[in-house]
Amino acid sequence: MYVDQRDFWNFIASPRYLQKFCVGGAQVDQFGNMNNTVIGQDYHHPKVRLPGTAGLADMGSMPKRLLYWVNDHSPRTLVDRVDFRSAAGFLGGYGERAQLGLAGGPELVVTNLAVFDFAPDSQRMRLKSLHPGVTLEQVLTATGFEPVLPESIGTTPAPSPQQLRLIREVIDPDGRRYHQRTR
Repeated sequence: MYVDQRDFWNFIASPRYLQKFCVGGAQVDQFGNMNNTVIGQDYHHPKVRLPGTAGLADMGSMPKRLLYWVNDHSPRTLVDRVDFRSAAGFLGGYGERAQLGLAGGPELVVTNLAVFDFAPDSQRMRLKSLHPGVTLEQVLTATGFEPVLPESIGTTPAPSPQQLRLIREVIDPDGRRYHQRTR
């Protein structure tokens, strides 16, 4: 379906289309808030100026299912609190998002080490599964906050041959998924 650029946001906002969004940013905090604007506590004199929200503020406020991807699972990416809130996750958790009338929110955070979801009560990031060969200690050391740990942590299923083919040949034939960001 062709969508005129002038109608893009009407298309995005419609409950009929695009129920899920896969997004990434420079920082994600324990409540799923995302930063892609500035690194550093002083907005006017940041350590690093990033590309900006690129629609993240709108996406984070819509009643959509947000799936975050992080290709650099480290304490500088998964932080206790983002330096700047480019997209609303669960704000401060504990129902704060709903209290402001915002539906939806982040559903999963997929990193190069693990998969997280969000604990229903606190809305803090909860470790859901470890990727094959990754230990719990590696994930905890590489995370800038203490995630919620369930009684049982699963192993992320390996992709099927069809999924691998799609990733390698259709979605990312140039291998951009292998390039690390630098800050």
